[in-house]
Amino acid sequence: MAVTKLLEELTARKALIVHCSRPGKGNEGEDALLFPDDMSKAIRLCDIEKREVCCSVIWPNHIKTFGDVGIVLKPRSTESVTMICTTDGGTSLDPKTGRRIGAGDPFSQQGVADTFEDSTGYNEWNIDDADTVGIFVKNPNFCAVVATWIDPTQLDEYEPIMGVEHFIGSHIVKLKEIATAFPSLPILTFWDGEIVDHQGKIVSPYE
Repeated sequence: MAVTKLLEELTARKALIVHCSRPGKGNEGEDALLFPDDMSKAIRLCDIEKREVCCSVIWPNHIKTFGDVGIVLKPRSTESVTMICTTDGGTSLDPKTGRRIGAGDPFSQQGVADTFEDSTGYNEWNIDDADTVGIFVKNPNFCAVVATWIDPTQLDEYEPIMGVEHFIGSHIVKLKEIATAFPSLPILTFWDGEIVDHQGKIVSPYE
């Protein structure tokens, strides 16, 4: 399968390849990359460094992602799809090779077909060497829960026993904040079985 055929298949299915900002990062400590820096890093990894990021393949009737907001990736070749799994592949970075390892198989036409016919969860695809063509927001109202640093002293329920040390919690970002973070990219969601931008216009990012 050539990359043109892959993109035609994704377009026909109204499917997107997305890498999301995970909201649950409380165990990553002070070095954790939070929104929007984690998404900016993923863009750089795919565009410049040609390194893998784990993604989900989603479409209007199957929106299983690892977060509420993420980048939409367009592979530059079929070799950019390094691994396909019809569920959560549980991949991790191999420190010796710098590549991702886990469940899944190399790219194939059958693997693409299985993604749409036998999916049981996150449809994890690992992608490198790709263009970022949009920002996906799961909520059609264009708001998303992301990880953030929390100052406990600013909480309404704060009590001195809680201490003053900052911790990673979550908060809601809205359209304006997302657009400000990524001003050159269209913001997309699913609505009424279509891919639409924030103005409700039907779009096809892989065409």
